[in-house]
Amino acid sequence: MVHFTRFAGLHDQTALRAFAQADQMMMHRGGCQQGRNRRALCIGAGLPAQLDATRGFDHGAWVPLLHLLPAAEVPALQVSLPQMASPALALKLGEVLQPLRAQGIWVLGSGSLTHNLFELQAPQSAAVGYAQAFVDGVERALADGDVDALIHYRQRIEGGARAHPSEEHYLPLLVAVGAATPGERPQRIAAGMEYGVLSMASYAYGVAAIPS
Repeated sequence: MVHFTRFAGLHDQTALRAFAQADQMMMHRGGCQQGRNRRALCIGAGLPAQLDATRGFDHGAWVPLLHLLPAAEVPALQVSLPQMASPALALKLGEVLQPLRAQGIWVLGSGSLTHNLFELQAPQSAAVGYAQAFVDGVERALADGDVDALIHYRQRIEGGARAHPSEEHYLPLLVAVGAATPGERPQRIAAGMEYGVLSMASYAYGVAAIPS
């Protein structure tokens, strides 16, 4: 569990004040106990876990929270990916967290659907072929419930290895997939490609379809 008052890399003072105000709210609503409960879930499923009350929110946590909850009115717990995580392990983590949804708790997987910074293009560039092909392939796999393709994306989805030279920005998607109920399919709630190769596509389970 982390405190809202320590954000790694956060320089927006307005956002910092908003989230700092939420620190006490989190504590009053049982944030520490919730953190212990999540740790117990992970350990019970064979996933080693420990609490860290000093580590700040990663930009992958505070950036979406800044836009989703600018008033910081909802307590949030950051869960780090396991060290040396694999797609299969990320999926398992999501499965472990899945029961939380029945308690009204959101499970947010924050990453980037494509993340090859070595191939950044000029701003406003058109989507590069392999990056768009990978986004399209992931969307087909999500729509079909093809979890095996999502796990073995480097072999089964065009552009997978090139879209993700390393896996840490892809793995949060598998956490979200693991937290889905059997037969549940996500809806795309945001799209777009920045700098030609960075997909901002986002998906949500348990929401109604959003018109294109």
